[in-house]
Amino acid sequence: MTTNTSLTDAIVEAALGRCAQRISSDDLQEAIMAGVARTGQSRPPLSARLGWLVWPAPSLRLAWVVAIAGLLLAMLGGSLLVGSRILESPPRHPVDSLPRHPAALVPTEVETHAPESSTFNAAVADLSGTVWALAARPFEVNGTPIGDALVRIDTSGAVRAWTVADGAVFPSTVSIVPARGGGVWLVPSAESVDELRWFDGERFRDVVPAPPGGPDHFAEAPDGSLWSGTTSELFHWDGRSWSAGPEGRPVAGVAGLAVDRSGAVWVGNCDYDAAGACSEGGISRFAGTRWETFTNVAASWWIGAGPDGSVWAAGGGEFARYDGHAWRLVQLPAVHTGRFALAADGTAWATQCAYTPLDNLIMRYDGSAWVTYTSVGLPPRLTTCRPIVATAHGVYVGTDGDGLYQLVGDRWERVWPQP
Repeated sequence: MTTNTSLTDAIVEAALGRCAQRISSDDLQEAIMAGVARTGQSRPPLSARLGWLVWPAPSLRLAWVVAIAGLLLAMLGGSLLVGSRILESPPRHPVDSLPRHPAALVPTEVETHAPESSTFNAAVADLSGTVWALAARPFEVNGTPIGDALVRIDTSGAVRAWTVADGAVFPSTVSIVPARGGGVWLVPSAESVDELRWFDGERFRDVVPAPPGGPDHFAEAPDGSLWSGTTSELFHWDGRSWSAGPEGRPVAGVAGLAVDRSGAVWVGNCDYDAAGACSEGGISRFAGTRWETFTNVAASWWIGAGPDGSVWAAGGGEFARYDGHAWRLVQLPAVHTGRFALAADGTAWATQCAYTPLDNLIMRYDGSAWVTYTSVGLPPRLTTCRPIVATAHGVYVGTDGDGLYQLVGDRWERVWPQP
């Protein structure tokens, strides 16, 4: 009986230490094993060593052990005891939880000539901070433009580009979307290719049939599933097939689309008429059970989910941020802003989109006001309505005909095509 009692005491003492000191599960196992090893030694009772605890009779100790074991299982299952609160661990969504259909690059062996300039239509950053940008028709064969180039700038600053010579899919790509597992999704024009491809710089990690109507708006969820929106419908890809999105939004059309890091789907609602004009219907959020629609915000044509978990929206002359409960409007600068980007620190960047004799205007919202950044080093007016992307490693902006630039200190320097 003495040995069994000491063994129970050792386990309970280690468990109480886990609660009081918040040690790791591995340390808990070591503490229990050390206690078991000491059970053959002469030790005073646990009640004597923990004077604050009125220890029950040996016949009740089994019930105590069962109760404490249940508490430990709950803690080890994803909750952390901090004072009197239990903080839930954020949900985890494995990127490769869905069936994948990988494919290799198939070079075309078409000879191309490096460009002296290029126009950038899209630029994004994946979760690693690698920048991907889409250059419009920069390569020529016998003097004829042949299509787009995909440009990558990794976190070390190394630059690599892919063209039609590397695969026929690159000239047909019209937009790019960050992939949760690194790299980008290549979104083709509706007239060219009927597939979406996840490209990581080496191969296509997944090849998915294009959704009905083509993807006007496209986003990937943390679990690897895909969402696509058109002027008349929202669709969801579950790894095997496309299906209509959940019902419950006020209108069917999609003007903006994003999925935040918790997996919630955000849709800018738009009721398009026969001429293509949009009657905005607020922003709807789907967190797994039903749609919640916010009608107090007109911004809907662009929705962005930031790396820090924030959600922003723009449109209708408004710029807004979701604070976890409601949308809060952010005062826009006097100029007409066009393209936005969200940085890892929660700030927002924008380029101006006014076709007037203004100089390049690049702005950053620091949480309280818009700050205008230098345009030194940029060609005059060529960033109008061009894409901008901000990472922990740098800020990049595309131009209309003069390549991709990076903010270095107090001036901009061209990084591609190489000067």
